[in-house]
Amino acid sequence: MSRELLNILTKITNQRLILPMYHCVSDKPIIHLQNLYKIPNKKQFENDLDFILKNFKPASLEDILNHANGNKIIEENSFHLTFDDGFTEVFENAIPILERKGIPATLFINTAFVENTGLMFRCKVSLIINELKSTDAKLKLSQKLKCKTEEIQSILLSLNHSDTALINECASLVGIDFNRYLNQNKPYLSLEQLKIIEKKGYTIGAHSFDHPEFKYLSDESQIVQVKKSVDYIKSNFNQKFTSFSFPFTDFGISKKVFETIYNLTDSKIDITFGVAGLRTDSQKMNLQRIPMEHKSYNSTQMLLYQYFKYIAYSFIGKQKIER
Repeated sequence: MSRELLNILTKITNQRLILPMYHCVSDKPIIHLQNLYKIPNKKQFENDLDFILKNFKPASLEDILNHANGNKIIEENSFHLTFDDGFTEVFENAIPILERKGIPATLFINTAFVENTGLMFRCKVSLIINELKSTDAKLKLSQKLKCKTEEIQSILLSLNHSDTALINECASLVGIDFNRYLNQNKPYLSLEQLKIIEKKGYTIGAHSFDHPEFKYLSDESQIVQVKKSVDYIKSNFNQKFTSFSFPFTDFGISKKVFETIYNLTDSKIDITFGVAGLRTDSQKMNLQRIPMEHKSYNSTQMLLYQYFKYIAYSFIGKQKIER
């Protein structure tokens, strides 16, 4: 029934292209992610793909680029899979499944974290939250954050990239050494692993330097984040074109920033991506993806939800994002 309904919805909306987005696939708990979003295991991920494959045909990023710039119209229901942040489990768990099923995908990486030279601030927060099982840790953090113990988790999750110093202080209070964690657990892909993935035919794109939320940055700082990450991709990989996905969201990104990054002399970007679900964008080369790691919805429910949401937005003229 879900398959038939989804087929009807694609025809009603004429939205035949979907861009599912994941971060990770793992059968084991991942402490630096488990307090941030739901991580599918390998069986769940494969079930997701099987359902999508019943309704949509795999498309390469080059197909998507040609569709966006008007050189190729996508007439069949199609999808392109993407992964953000460059976590090592993509190499270990997701790529073998994609290879077996013949599904292309793009990995968007934070270039500051390749080779495990740093850890994204939200991953740091997840590690700290894991220590809240300890009464001693709760007391220390409640004193540091000047809050009740039951408020600690929500306060930690509200912290931003600019609060990195505070996050590091909180980690020290509860005995977390981020460098030791990076060395022992290797949460991010190495350059060697990324080059193996590239040789297998998967595309590698930029996802900012160190994953700040762009809406809190000036236009100039946003452009620096884009340029630093794109320059790294161009220096280390042999990609036919340059792609970039905005960290967290592209909410509030100005028309000026888009025009600038699409026209950088040495770091020109061909296509960009947000995560606003099934919506169109006034910037034709900026496409919106569907986050699939929802805590309440499975993949089938998420896709159906996105199509019904698109229809609802259409009635009030909000299906297209205007910059």
